[in-house]
Amino acid sequence: KQETALLFAGFLAAIRKRRKGSVFVIQGAYEVRLLKRFLPEFKYIYPAKKLLGRAAKGEKDPGLEPFPAGSVRDFVNKWFAGFADPVERLFVSYHNMILVKIPGFLRILTEQFERYRPKALFYAICANKLYEFIFAYMANKRGIPVFYFQHGGFLAFYRHPFLKYTEHDRKLEKINIFQSQAERRIYADQVSDTSKALGSIKLYDLYRRISRGRRKSKKVLYCTGPFNFYNYRDLMTNVADKELFEVNKDIISALHKQRQETDIKVHPNGQGFNQDYFRHLIRIKGLSGLTVLKGGQAENILENYGLLILDYIGSALVPAALVLDIPVIIYLKDISYLTEETFPDLEKAFYLVRDKTGLEERLEWFKKGRLKTKFSSELLNNYIFPTAAGNPATNIADFIRVSVK
Repeated sequence: KQETALLFAGFLAAIRKRRKGSVFVIQGAYEVRLLKRFLPEFKYIYPAKKLLGRAAKGEKDPGLEPFPAGSVRDFVNKWFAGFADPVERLFVSYHNMILVKIPGFLRILTEQFERYRPKALFYAICANKLYEFIFAYMANKRGIPVFYFQHGGFLAFYRHPFLKYTEHDRKLEKINIFQSQAERRIYADQVSDTSKALGSIKLYDLYRRISRGRRKSKKVLYCTGPFNFYNYRDLMTNVADKELFEVNKDIISALHKQRQETDIKVHPNGQGFNQDYFRHLIRIKGLSGLTVLKGGQAENILENYGLLILDYIGSALVPAALVLDIPVIIYLKDISYLTEETFPDLEKAFYLVRDKTGLEERLEWFKKGRLKTKFSSELLNNYIFPTAAGNPATNIADFIRVSVK
């Protein structure tokens, strides 16, 4: 054991000697977490938390322009006439608690850029907070590449009104690493020419882990979507919560009617409340055969089921479902926001149902063994990772090595 430890320590020391600089990790989850071991030559620095603490304790900048009270009052009176006072207080608080700290934060941040001279900035999602935007802005000013990685559900099958303010924000120069070649083509005019579709590390690993050709389970997994009030970005990409509640009731009632043993995996956003909600719904409707689960990632248990049901097109399980060799039902009452270009592929990949009758029919097919998998290598290649290119992690790492100076 001691010899092994010494060898490992020597190996790490050798890597450190060959390091080619540092990378600022602004968001370190999802694909970024999986990628780091494929780029061992870099030192990974997580500067945000420490710098925010220093900035919060710093003095307010007296040179900042005064709060534009008149302009703000005119704005809130025009657009928020019914509750202008609380909205105006929100603007005042933002100015007095956040904006006045930015000059000091910039000075601290400049020191960190000078000290570490990062080769790149990594974002697991995108710059969606003010300080994250400032990090990217500083990197742009210094010619340091900024990488946005894709997380969760992808946007090949539906249009998202907030994209131009988040992942595709043109005010920042960045390189988007897409999972889907189709999505890269759809949004070609909204991202830089250097952006690439190199696939998903996580879904590649899931694909390699799944045992194919095995005997399929008769058990169903229903993975619920988040309620819209948990996430402002979902307000315009799904049905209203009232309608979503009806979808929930349709699905669990249909499963009970078919006497189908089912696990309900609630969405991690507000999962404690969601678990209580589904348990209460099951109890008041007198249903059986349904178990409500929370915690952990659904991707880790998908292999244990013979059918997956989703009620939300923005779910991270939509791309994950494309690597499965089991049938997948997606229940969507509203399809008006789906992308016309990729809708045929959506129908090729999943069983789309829009009402309870259609759902009950598909469940009857499943019970009789007639609901077949729609797995397709062509769709896998177009939406998850280029199948002929090997491990996406290796390809992304190679691309980043070429892109950094």
